Amino acid sequence: MRGRLAALRGRWMTSWVLLTVVVFVGVTLGPSLIGMRTLLSVNLLTNYFPWRAAGADTVGHASCTGDTVDSVMPGIAYMRHTLYSGHLPNWQGLTSGGSPLGSVPNLGLLNPLSLPYLVLPLWLAPAFVKLLELVAAIGGMFLFLRRLDVSRPAAILAGLVFATSGFMIVWTNWPQTRVAALIPALFWAVERLVQLLRPVDAALVALVVASMLLGGFPAVTGYSLYLAGAYFIARAVLLYRENVRALVRAGVLAVAGLVVGALLAMIQLLPFAANYGSSNLDYRSGYGVRNLATWGLLTLFAPTSHGLCIAGQRYHANSIELVAYVGSAALVLALLGAAAWRVSRTSIGRGSVSFFVVATLAILSIGWGSTVVLRVIHHLPVFSNNYVGRIRSVLGFTIAVLVGLGFDALMRHRQAAISRPWLAWVRGSAVWVVAVALGVDAVYRAHQTAIHGKYWGDVARALVVPGLLGIASLLVVGVARIPRLREHGRVLALVALPVLVAAQAAFFFHKMLPGDDPSDFYPQTATHRFLEHNLGHQRFDASSITMYPATALYYGLRTATGHAFHEDQWAALLRAADPKAMRTRTFSAFSSLMTPTKVADSPILDRMGVSYYVSAPSGVTGTVGIPGSASAASPVTVPAGGTASCSVPGGPLRGVVVHPAANLVAASVARGITFHVQVRSGERTISSGRFMSGAGRGTDVAIAVAGEDLSPGVPITVDVSVDGATSAMVLEAGASGVACEPVRPAADGLKLVYADAGSIIYQRLTALPRIRWASATEVVADPVQQVATLAAGVPANTVVLGAAGPAADGKPAQVSVLEDSGDSISARVVASGAGYLTVADAMQQRGWSATVDGKAVALVSADAAMVAIPVPAGTHRIAFDYRAPGQRVGAALSALAAGLIIGVYGWEWRRRRRPGRPRHAQQAETAAPLPDPVPEQVSLDLGRQDP
Repeated sequence: MRGRLAALRGRWMTSWVLLTVVVFVGVTLGPSLIGMRTLLSVNLLTNYFPWRAAGADTVGHASCTGDTVDSVMPGIAYMRHTLYSGHLPNWQGLTSGGSPLGSVPNLGLLNPLSLPYLVLPLWLAPAFVKLLELVAAIGGMFLFLRRLDVSRPAAILAGLVFATSGFMIVWTNWPQTRVAALIPALFWAVERLVQLLRPVDAALVALVVASMLLGGFPAVTGYSLYLAGAYFIARAVLLYRENVRALVRAGVLAVAGLVVGALLAMIQLLPFAANYGSSNLDYRSGYGVRNLATWGLLTLFAPTSHGLCIAGQRYHANSIELVAYVGSAALVLALLGAAAWRVSRTSIGRGSVSFFVVATLAILSIGWGSTVVLRVIHHLPVFSNNYVGRIRSVLGFTIAVLVGLGFDALMRHRQAAISRPWLAWVRGSAVWVVAVALGVDAVYRAHQTAIHGKYWGDVARALVVPGLLGIASLLVVGVARIPRLREHGRVLALVALPVLVAAQAAFFFHKMLPGDDPSDFYPQTATHRFLEHNLGHQRFDASSITMYPATALYYGLRTATGHAFHEDQWAALLRAADPKAMRTRTFSAFSSLMTPTKVADSPILDRMGVSYYVSAPSGVTGTVGIPGSASAASPVTVPAGGTASCSVPGGPLRGVVVHPAANLVAASVARGITFHVQVRSGERTISSGRFMSGAGRGTDVAIAVAGEDLSPGVPITVDVSVDGATSAMVLEAGASGVACEPVRPAADGLKLVYADAGSIIYQRLTALPRIRWASATEVVADPVQQVATLAAGVPANTVVLGAAGPAADGKPAQVSVLEDSGDSISARVVASGAGYLTVADAMQQRGWSATVDGKAVALVSADAAMVAIPVPAGTHRIAFDYRAPGQRVGAALSALAAGLIIGVYGWEWRRRRRPGRPRHAQQAETAAPLPDPVPEQVSLDLGRQDP
């Protein structure tokens, strides 16, 4: 009867923890799963023009998650669109001059958890990817801990702790979490291999390793493999130290699983290695010796203690690289699991508690300890050129395992045979003493740092609720450990602790990922549509993050800047145009230094084929007309919804200037105010506007108008109105009506071709074709001098070569572009004499080749970062093609590995189906071939132990 009661209580407890997980998913992911929200932080786009003109949405993040919006999702969208067209895009040629894409695992689309990106609408897919991550993390942890004989409820709760740990939440929507979500599965596969010693389990290891390698973030995979390798060695030695044959078999199978897993991923690993070897990563040379600040350990239980970078708020560090959250209740359970060594030393999981305690301390020492440790190990692969902060991925896992062991200690009171009970007591006490010491040190250092930064009040407030949760968890655990109250106290603990874990995790999740408005998911504005229809094979760019040019890959538009690894000479050209263009080594965007005047006079932009330049609505440039004679008339008041008019002489027009006579205050800070103008000249009507956060009295408000083609001599009437203000618009009066002045075009090499409330687009009249003919050459061998020569200006028909080549005849040619699709470019050239076909892309990378009429020719370094090929006189078909280096060999190796895995599983299936095989033999294989168990008594009753 007691056994049945214990089983019933166990099932009830499992159901309770599962219900907690389901409620957590419903509360956090539910709105995004049913399409009410999108999990990607796209609201940040509304902070920039032209989207800003429609009003800012303050929910979501303003900066720290920018990578997911300007790099990850645009890359996924480009890959998906191209794949749907029946082509694998090994190269993207739209941003940053071009870079490898589908041939490398950076986006992690071959990771199984990325499947929703390929089949669901992109605005909906992030939520389902996160759901798969939760399933993988919780399911993998459940399978792993069950292998260690941990109870079902404890295993599920540990999975929830890991799935909601700091790394898993703050890195959401990057490939990093899709890799980290497989860490528990990796340990489950390793544990199966150690216990069962079968080839099929080595194949399982291979599948998990390959999925992680294809996940696009080698650092997490590397840290995981280091930890799993140490775990494998510890477990194998403990279990088979007296059985050399079994120990050797385990080692061979483990190495085989690792090797086959790497081979399975070679389709992307070999191209990645080739690209990695040719990339300049000097900027990462110091990453291996930079550790995390000790004060950041407060985020283990108080994730908001140093800010979460929401709406741009950040105190001292990037929260994405700082937060190590597991939760207050989880920390208490983890310490309980670490302290209760004698409770969890079962025969099947022998040594596992010791390993995870030591591993947790080692990770803390590496990540948050003295740099002396990092200087010792930073020469190792992964540690050498990766920021050690990413080690938080495995810290969350080891702590979550200890959480499972601690919760299991509350559920099932185990009595193991202990020769020296006092030693177990000393060990348990040491765990709590070390934990308290680390906590006091973290609080002290956080106090010192926050006092210096003048934000200690915010930190103190952020510690209150997590601190109370920790105290409540300690009290609940303490009551459950009191012998007289054990039965009722344990039931209280088993019910309350999962709720405390899930509730704090849900708060943290929602704080970081509130879900954004689906209508903000890369809205296509009229500015985008204009560029789409007019850009052709050329480029556009912008200043001060107008248009957020790095998102151009999502829209299929070509820019000179972007978010990708930049070829060195391409980055040098960008810096020559704008010294502040390279915001980071992998992110470029022109700064406010690139005024329209500066843009108009940039030989570098000419060479890059930047034909259009987008400015914020305040960037009107030109010659302002002479104001009319002053008027003694009272200012003109325009009621809400009303219009005022003025007249200016006919002729080309870039804008109109009006003068508010009273402050215009926005009714909503997020929505601002918008001036609207309608220009009428004869039968032509041009509409435009300008968004502003507000306009003060006496301000000169210049509103851009795309009227450079207006005819002289035809009078122009301008109608002005405003919306979004708290009061009526009051404008200064002129000789007749509202006072206004025209802005006339200047002889600056620009033409204002489009304007609305959110943007101004200038056409650069001096831009060269991106795919062009050069009838003359100039040889400059030094790369630095090449950039200087181009910045000083070179005749339009001249290409600057890095080495002497065939002579050019100085005669023209007609170039017709036949294909321009990323990794394939072709053109038809009708040349009057010999010359060079030049492509203004960063194609001086391995994998690019060229042919003239089907015959291979060598690519020539041209214009510092670009390429050219010599072409003789006559009519020719020129083709440039990108073939990812190593991809064919990698595909063959991946196919071989896939065949091996299929063969192993096929052999296992046939062996199990072999006629005459005893049923008990099949069942025996599910049990571990382990030594005799340690004598112990186990109680499955939730309330009391067996006698």
